[in-house]
Amino acid sequence: MSQQPQFSNRPNSRIHTQDGRVLHHARANAVVAEICLYDTQQQTWSILLMQRGLQDQEFAGYWALPSGYLDWDETLYQAMMREVYEETGLWLPAVLQQSKAVSADAEPWRISDVPTGEKQNLAFHYAVLFAWSNDDYPELSVQSDDPHETLSAKWVGMQHASHMALAFAHQHNIQQLLQQKAQSFTALEMKLLLGSASP
Repeated sequence: MSQQPQFSNRPNSRIHTQDGRVLHHARANAVVAEICLYDTQQQTWSILLMQRGLQDQEFAGYWALPSGYLDWDETLYQAMMREVYEETGLWLPAVLQQSKAVSADAEPWRISDVPTGEKQNLAFHYAVLFAWSNDDYPELSVQSDDPHETLSAKWVGMQHASHMALAFAHQHNIQQLLQQKAQSFTALEMKLLLGSASP
């Protein structure tokens, strides 16, 4: 008889509620948003960051990419849009309608699955690239969020953000984004360039 395979998994805990339900304490699904703005006048890229509240248990006061957990009755993409709005006040559908060029996939460009420690989130990363030709960037606000969860939100130059000491090593995520989605960045720039050259 061949040797049985050995697995390293720990079964999900079961929680029995007072009303007779059995809940499974499983690994959580999180979404991370890389919202990238191309300034057509300056020909530079910026990325959306938010500053975590001082009462956060992890990385209090650090800057980070908008992110959060998947809720019931929503898709991962819907969760990403909701978290961006809750943490920065940016409602993506309205902003993207004003752009001449958009690259936004409904599927994640990266899934982070590193089961270490007690948290062990599955993180689904979504990249949204869009062009912006107005002098003022899309307005941001933290009024829509829990006042203790987000201190501030701002657009940061992409190269600068990729070297900031961000929460959860998000600067590494930005570096990976620039490498793995390089063609998407170039394609959006070329679309604008060819469009401006058209008669």
